[in-house]
Amino acid sequence: MSELKQALLQSHLCKYLDLNDLDLLITYSRTVTFAAGKILLEQGKQSTGTYMIIAGEALVTAKVLGAGSINLLVLDQGNFIGEISLMLQTPSTVSVAAKTQLECLFISSAYFDMLTLFFPAAKFKISKAITEDVCLRLKNISKKITAFMAHAQMSSKSLFGEVFQSLNWPSETTLEAADIPHEVLQSDYFFNNLSKEQFEILMKHATVLEAVNHCPLIKEGEKINVCYIILRGAVQSSLRQVNKHAKLSVLPPMNLFCSMAYVDGTPSLFEYFTCERSILLKISESSLEDLKNNHIEIWYFLYDRICQSFAALEQAASKLDIRLNSELYNR
Repeated sequence: MSELKQALLQSHLCKYLDLNDLDLLITYSRTVTFAAGKILLEQGKQSTGTYMIIAGEALVTAKVLGAGSINLLVLDQGNFIGEISLMLQTPSTVSVAAKTQLECLFISSAYFDMLTLFFPAAKFKISKAITEDVCLRLKNISKKITAFMAHAQMSSKSLFGEVFQSLNWPSETTLEAADIPHEVLQSDYFFNNLSKEQFEILMKHATVLEAVNHCPLIKEGEKINVCYIILRGAVQSSLRQVNKHAKLSVLPPMNLFCSMAYVDGTPSLFEYFTCERSILLKISESSLEDLKNNHIEIWYFLYDRICQSFAALEQAASKLDIRLNSELYNR
């Protein structure tokens, strides 16, 4: 057995890959060694793939106005580098350099595209491992942000506001009542990887909801396996510290989001609520399970977007973490 294969068998990634998947990965990926100080990923540039650390440590930094370069975290064996840039096809918001001599497996975006077409099950397994790593980072970032919030002068939500929001619940409706033509929705870019038949099956597994402004959809501490697709309106993601809230992002139409519980089984650390009147598709736990068991291609389609949603959440949380680090630096 090759040294690389033996090293990968010890990694978190291979908790999901079988030997055929592993052989495929080794065939189409390559190992790269970086000397200490060498930059793997540069802030503002888009990655052409993701690195998984086999041995050594990498330092994540960010350049911020007035603070130079600040250190954010250290990555080590099993962690992924460039996963946000890969999943979202956007420039990186951080730089990553080898802290020690670093050995990595480079998984290219071209390989991911090939897996999408020919080996979707293998892509799912790799995406799951990457997204679990993303969720672990989100937990660490959220601890840093909520610790800052605990001592920061931030506006707090009133008891009346909390009670008012808790009384708002989405109500069931139809696409016709919401004035969203079925054929227009099907042709939207969000669903363009689905055939007409697959789109119809997905719609049969979804419930159309109408939600007023400030309607909670996923609360902190909830452990629910459900996902939402925004059809109209907008949804805010945020972190809570007692009755203080820090906004992470505002999701426009044709975005999917779900609880962290669906990826790693842990309660949600983040809250999602509407920030204007919205129309959403809700896909319940039982529907997700039925799609996984009986319509696997549709479920792969959804899981790809679930992974992208957590990459986007990590990007938003990282930007807030960078800003808070900058504020502490400039005090």
